[in-house]
Amino acid sequence: MDPKDNKNHVLWTNVWLAAIRTIWDQRNNLVFNGGQILCKMELVELIKFRAWQWNKAKVKDLHASLYEWSSNVRVVMQQKDRF
Repeated sequence: MDPKDNKNHVLWTNVWLAAIRTIWDQRNNLVFNGGQILCKMELVELIKFRAWQWNKAKVKDLHASLYEWSSNVRVVMQQKDRF
């Protein structure tokens, strides 16, 4: 198996997990703390941020900045020099 394929799998898995975790946290905040509902764009930005944080921690040789990651995740994952 190509190591790059494994890294892509880890990256995409973390994106999915970050999305699920962020939605779950927002739901709990709304239900249990009477919090406010985030607009879609705020939720998406929070998911991008969390996914970037988790991927930076998990994939040590990921060299994308938060700006690059937020701008276009797919492009970052396809660039060989990013990890």
